[in-house]
Amino acid sequence: MKQEGLSKRIWVPALGLLLVILAIAFYSGYTVRHYRVTTQKLPTGSCLRAALVTDLHAEPSETRRKRLAALLESAEPDVILLCGDIYDDWRAFDGADAFLSEIAGLAPLYYVTGNHEIWSKRMPEILSRLKAHGVTVLENDWVTLPVQGGGEILMAGLADPDGAPSLQAWADNARRAFTPLETDGHFRLLLSHRPEQAALYAQLPFDLTLSGHAHGGQVRIPGILNGLYAPNQGFFPKYAGGCYEDVPSGQIRIVGRGVSHYWILPRVCNPPELVCIELKGAPA
Repeated sequence: MKQEGLSKRIWVPALGLLLVILAIAFYSGYTVRHYRVTTQKLPTGSCLRAALVTDLHAEPSETRRKRLAALLESAEPDVILLCGDIYDDWRAFDGADAFLSEIAGLAPLYYVTGNHEIWSKRMPEILSRLKAHGVTVLENDWVTLPVQGGGEILMAGLADPDGAPSLQAWADNARRAFTPLETDGHFRLLLSHRPEQAALYAQLPFDLTLSGHAHGGQVRIPGILNGLYAPNQGFFPKYAGGCYEDVPSGQIRIVGRGVSHYWILPRVCNPPELVCIELKGAPA
């Protein structure tokens, strides 16, 4: 009897601890991650707040879409950046349309293509839907954005390579498209879905690049493993999610872990993530 009582005193707390660990590991609610980037290319005290949404994959859950839209509203961004795979190649487009309708009045929306949108073979329809929601599509071109407190930045978008004849052709097109920016004195921001193309980005005249695609490496062990597997990077990806600095070029890279949630591909210690970026002017 004493042995039985001792066993119960051990396994009941152990089971409780296991359930807590599993609840934390498989938590699928949205997290909000904040980054601050400073630059001397903007007047001291000026600030641009940007929200980065990647890999929505036409979220079918109305509850999740509304929760994400509410988080965006709370963030009060100056711009909302849609960094690819907002639509999907196997889910109905309705989820993406409903989300865009929810957030259309919050801030100007800017978009670049993702691979799943290319794979859908419905890009003309997707572009038409985006424009109907007032979204500005950036395809190897750029716009000028005013910054609160003074100054402005250049923001460019690079189309996904799966829409190009080859990866080499895509890279060559990017170099040609953005060569005119090399002598421009503005702070320059690039939206591009693919984080694994860091070697190309280092050759382009940008101060900050924003990407998605990697889904946070699917499985994380905070402080130990920043991603188990990512598309186009394989196991133990270098750019699964987070903020990186390319030392030779000085370029900052922020990779969002995406906002999608698939029950058939569970995220472990890797909840869906909304990224909020504060770009601030710093004294020389």
